[in-house]
Amino acid sequence: MKGVRPLRPRLNTRNFLTPLVAGRSRAPRSESTARADGLDPDAGAYLDQLRLHGPATYGAMASDMGWGATRAWRAEAKLRAAGLVTMGELGRAVPTTKEKP
Repeated sequence: MKGVRPLRPRLNTRNFLTPLVAGRSRAPRSESTARADGLDPDAGAYLDQLRLHGPATYGAMASDMGWGATRAWRAEAKLRAAGLVTMGELGRAVPTTKEKP
């Protein structure tokens, strides 16, 4: 057919170097496997980052930390159960003033 171009994949230069983690702007942060405060390593890293970042949803924290949403949600759920995080009026996690166990 005249004027019909063949279908071919378009090169997305933004994701060219990281095709499996599209949209990720940086590599995941490394976490230590043992924490002195007794928290689960993921929960402790989440709490530390939440204190630096301020009130945030688990989706925003997952993106910021280079995690999946499920991993971030589980970390937040552990912190909420321990009373270290509460939900703010906008539905964002807010670190409490309670000390780590």
